[in-house]
Amino acid sequence: MKINTIYIGDCIKILNEKIDKESIDLIFADPPYNLSGNSLKWEGNKTGGDWYMVNEEWDKMTVSEYVQFSRKWIGACHKVLKVNGSIYISCTYHNLSEVMIILKQLDFKVNNVIVWQKINAMPNMTKRVFTHSTEFVVWAVKGKKWIFNYEELKNINPEKQKNGSAKQMRDVWLLPLVQGK
Repeated sequence: MKINTIYIGDCIKILNEKIDKESIDLIFADPPYNLSGNSLKWEGNKTGGDWYMVNEEWDKMTVSEYVQFSRKWIGACHKVLKVNGSIYISCTYHNLSEVMIILKQLDFKVNNVIVWQKINAMPNMTKRVFTHSTEFVVWAVKGKKWIFNYEELKNINPEKQKNGSAKQMRDVWLLPLVQGK
């Protein structure tokens, strides 16, 4: 594996063929959410510019295809993670259950499901459900001696105690949605 290199291609193939077994400390994955299939769009949005829902072939799978795809890439991640390695996987409620089940089946230990609360969530376009203002990040580990930099996370946490001292990092993160230009 080359260090400081961006590999472009099929993640499953790259993980299986170009990355050494048990050589990676941490993986952050933002996989397809499998939500394509319609062409929602909002032109003229004042909060961040035009908005279009992803509508790509790589994001259109049946449930069984999506589970099979997820098992393959998460399995490849398991192979390349060190025994004390961590994986963070971005999800929505649409794919959270599949990710959690596959992680458990592959003997990962799920330590947290972090809730990303989008403080500037997109308005509810359909007006038929509650406004979607959260996504999730599942943190799972391989093995029992994972690394967790507790004090460092306290130091970078933007929230502080009443007296201004460092505060524990919680599993709900209030962050804006990056959008527009």
